Amino acid sequence: LEQLQEAFGQAHTNQRKVAEDGETNEETLLQESASKEAYYMGRLLELQTEVTLSRSVTSNAQAENERLSAIVQDLRESNEMLELQRSRMREEIKEYKFRETRLLQDYTELEEENITLQKLVSTLKQSQVEYEGLKHEIKVLEEETVLLNSQLEDALRLKDISEGQLEEALDALKTEREQKNNLRKELAHHLSLSDSVYGAGAHLALTVTGVEGLKFPEETNGTNGSHGSIIPAANGNIEDSNCCNGHIHNSSGLAKKSGDYRAGRKGDGLVPDLFSELNLSEMQKLKQQLLQVEREKAALLMNLQESQTQLQHTQGALTEQNERVHCLTERVNTLKHLHADKELGDPQESEKPDGGSSPSANSHRSSDIHGFEILEFKYKVAVTEVIDLKAELKALKEKYNQTVEGQGDCHDDDRVQALSEQISHLERSCREGREKVAGLEAELRAATSTATESQSMLNTAQDDLVTFSEELAQLYHHVCLCNNETPNRVMLDYYRQSRITRSGSLKGSEDPRALLSPRLARRLAAASAAGSPDSPRSPVDSPSKDTLHTETTNSVDSSSCHSSPCRNITGSPTISISRCPSPVPVDAGGDLRKEPMNIYNLNAIIRDQIKHLQRAVDHSLQLSRQRAAARELAPMLDKDKESCMEELLKLKSLLSTKREQIATLRLVLKANKQTAENALANLKSKYENEKAMVTETMMKLRNELKALKEDAATFSSLRAMFATRCDEYVTQLDEMQR
Repeated sequence: LEQLQEAFGQAHTNQRKVAEDGETNEETLLQESASKEAYYMGRLLELQTEVTLSRSVTSNAQAENERLSAIVQDLRESNEMLELQRSRMREEIKEYKFRETRLLQDYTELEEENITLQKLVSTLKQSQVEYEGLKHEIKVLEEETVLLNSQLEDALRLKDISEGQLEEALDALKTEREQKNNLRKELAHHLSLSDSVYGAGAHLALTVTGVEGLKFPEETNGTNGSHGSIIPAANGNIEDSNCCNGHIHNSSGLAKKSGDYRAGRKGDGLVPDLFSELNLSEMQKLKQQLLQVEREKAALLMNLQESQTQLQHTQGALTEQNERVHCLTERVNTLKHLHADKELGDPQESEKPDGGSSPSANSHRSSDIHGFEILEFKYKVAVTEVIDLKAELKALKEKYNQTVEGQGDCHDDDRVQALSEQISHLERSCREGREKVAGLEAELRAATSTATESQSMLNTAQDDLVTFSEELAQLYHHVCLCNNETPNRVMLDYYRQSRITRSGSLKGSEDPRALLSPRLARRLAAASAAGSPDSPRSPVDSPSKDTLHTETTNSVDSSSCHSSPCRNITGSPTISISRCPSPVPVDAGGDLRKEPMNIYNLNAIIRDQIKHLQRAVDHSLQLSRQRAAARELAPMLDKDKESCMEELLKLKSLLSTKREQIATLRLVLKANKQTAENALANLKSKYENEKAMVTETMMKLRNELKALKEDAATFSSLRAMFATRCDEYVTQLDEMQR
């Protein structure tokens, strides 16, 4: 806010300074114009007094001539001397008039130089205003860059903080995972110990001897090997039970591995999803998924408990069957002993006439064999049921692990595939856009180069045509003034149009000599010619103007040498009038040079100007012939009248030039006012834009601050939730360990 206040204060002070400078410039220009008008009015009064004085001098001279004419009879010799003096005086007057015309020319040129310099000052002021505006824009851009750098630094800090928090969370998850793995290992170890104890009991319980050779491993290890071999079916059952026990161990190991995999998967999912979990919708989705997983886990735990209860029941049944088998083995052993005793007693009884055993003994043996087969069948059925239950438990565990792994793998694979497709599509579009941009840039460069070349050629041609039409208009104006005629309005309109286009070309050109007067341009051209003889001539110093000036000077010299004094008087104003009209730049002519069809219009204008000039020259030739005839016939009074008329024409031309200069000064004042208004409008618009940008940035920063506060609250709630869950998991693990 302090920076914004400082920027606002600087902008306000700059605006005040610009407004004060504009007001002071307007006041100074108004004061200068008023002082110049007063000076010119005083100069006109001085010239009028000089004219009256010269008229009084001429009247005195005429009186003296009359007085001398009265005494001419007596003083003819003195009259001749006076005539000689009079001729000398007239020559001096001619010289003075010639000097006066030169001074007037210099004065007009100096005024033109003053006007051009004022125009230069106005253009420089305009460029200065633009420069100040650019400076202000540069300051604004620098402030924006500083702001963006600060935002980037803040973003990097936030990134570092988030990365640190992420690493802490990952370390905590790693430690929790290690603890869970250790607990799982301990649980698996305890389960393996219990399974090994159960397997040892089963091995101890399953020994049988007899007809089919059943026997337990403890008894086989304890005895000297006098018993029979193990029944294949019993061996198969024992191997199946061992396999089942091994499967329990393996399943516990698999459960451990799957737990490790799930823990790793959760850790991997937390890495990219810590920031996405800040949104409430994703939190709700994750909670729903967790509830579903917990429900499935509870169902699987119920199934596991049921299977464990069934296992316990089967184990109880097996223990009962083992006890029965022990009883049966004891009975079988007793039967074996009895059978051995009977075999020993058989040869004694074979000596009897019957030669066979008693029917009671046979019936007892057959009943014992049938009971043993029934018990063996029941034992096989129980063992197969236990194996089936263990296989079902293993299948349920595998299904649970597959469902847990499949959900995470499907989600991760789908996300990875979608992201890879989006990245490939974006890379293709970026490459195509870069290729298109490169092609368009090359085409634009070629088009701009051709356009600049054609525009430069067209501008030079237009400048040449404008200078030529301007010179033709000056010649026409000069001829009309020499003929004492009012120039045609069409030609004057062409002349003004050429001046407007000339002003546009002067504004558009980068050559400062184009803004100078003809005199200064000639001086610069002479200096450049002295410095570099091959330097090109400026368009202001055109050869037509130089030839015109040389022709006028030669005509004046020839008239002064050969003609009478009256002719010299008439020839003198041509020099003063030849340089009076000067091109006046106007600000409204910049649009005429933009059209390429303007060349055709300029050609038509030049042709029309040549026609009008030919007519004016023909008329001037006729007038010169008439004047020559009239001069030969007219007396001295007519020559005095002509001199007075020429003076009047001079004054009229001066008046017209003064009016034109006043009009140009007014135009310059208007242009300065317009530039000042434009500068003020630009500054106002810039200030409003900056104000809008500042308000937008403030709103964005406030919204970001609110969002960051909400994110911090959600993050703290998430951390609290994770901490509570970790505590719950720790308590659950402690309970499981107990």
